[in-house]
Amino acid sequence: MVALTFALLVPSAFAKGSADYTEFGHDIRIAADQKVGELTCFNCSVYVRGQVGGDITTFHGNVVIEPNAVVAGEVTSFLGDIRAGIGSKIGGDTTVFGGNLVVEQDGMVGGEATSFAGDIRVADGAKIGGNSTAIGGAVRRQAGATMGGEVTSMQGTMWLLLIFVAPFLVLAGIVALVIWLVRRNRRPTPVIARAA
Repeated sequence: MVALTFALLVPSAFAKGSADYTEFGHDIRIAADQKVGELTCFNCSVYVRGQVGGDITTFHGNVVIEPNAVVAGEVTSFLGDIRAGIGSKIGGDTTVFGGNLVVEQDGMVGGEATSFAGDIRVADGAKIGGNSTAIGGAVRRQAGATMGGEVTSMQGTMWLLLIFVAPFLVLAGIVALVIWLVRRNRRPTPVIARAA
């Protein structure tokens, strides 16, 4: 309801001359000669051929950085993939929830690469400057790929359950303990008759 209200009150792209774009249900396409700021897309995908000076965020959509395109900020995708094309550059971190991160030949991610419930695939000549972490997936790199930080793969759904479900189980245990203590203290204590 909030997203619908926001969509009705704010135009689909804030203004033609504006550097920031937000879309609901319509893909954002940045041409090779365009320079923009922040990009946010709800239920749609972002395609970049030009330059993005800020961050890119998609909810239920993909991010495709075309060959030789540049993104200065971070790239985040919820329920979608991120693909960094040949010779493309991402200056910040890349984070994928429920999708894959693919860095093609000579592509570069300056920061960390993280994937939850998906894989990280790094081609020959590609570079990731920071740590690479795949939880519920794998980090698959070709021999000529450069990884600047630590590489961690926690394959299998058990890791996802452990990371996302375990805190709720601990919280449920604490709530159950509090309820038990409250009920225990509310019980009437038996009166012991004394002999006179």
